[in-house]
Amino acid sequence: MKNSVCVIVEVMAKFNAVKTKKPSRIILLIVSVLILAVLGFIGVRSGVLKLNFSVNKNNQQKSYKMPPSTILQPSGWEKIKADTSIGEIARFESKEIDTEQKDGGSFTTNAVIKVRVAAQYKSLDDFFNTYKATAVNGAPEKQFQIIAASPIEVNGSKGYLLETIFYTEIKSKNIRVHQLDYLFYKDGVSFLIEGYSSNDSWSKHEAEIRTALQSFRFK
Repeated sequence: MKNSVCVIVEVMAKFNAVKTKKPSRIILLIVSVLILAVLGFIGVRSGVLKLNFSVNKNNQQKSYKMPPSTILQPSGWEKIKADTSIGEIARFESKEIDTEQKDGGSFTTNAVIKVRVAAQYKSLDDFFNTYKATAVNGAPEKQFQIIAASPIEVNGSKGYLLETIFYTEIKSKNIRVHQLDYLFYKDGVSFLIEGYSSNDSWSKHEAEIRTALQSFRFK
């Protein structure tokens, strides 16, 4: 799979190719806006994000400084607006639509990668153990399978890997989903990087998902 080309370089190359002795302020402003847009496009995030977390058993909303991080957007995938109300800071969806037959009918799905953050955990181990227990306990009996669960180190950051197969309902039909999660923790903030597709389509998307998750790094 070809990695996404960093469009910042392309933008600057096109700008430098313009034969003007003294670039106008308008052109410089446009280029600056483009660069900022590109930084958001490839998943760079930093600064302050409002998160919901528990303090003394009372739910409160506070501002929490989030460690900046980056993740590779798979080539050909679309960047979708992240839902910050649930701590989502990046979301990519495959443009390839997978059609499956089930119970005499058909339905469509596509592969998804997203990054979510939270601030209610005390440590990496607390984050992983709580997340894993919640996933297992929340699944119907015999409908949740753990493929792998182990410590990992990615780009100098220690974390955990959790790979699962479970059932979920889509358009009133139960389908199996294959999901790969990377969990990290830094400066009091937990990072959950999820990549998933229908289990029947996993073999088509696995390489792209694993490559994207492996690209996650803290700045």
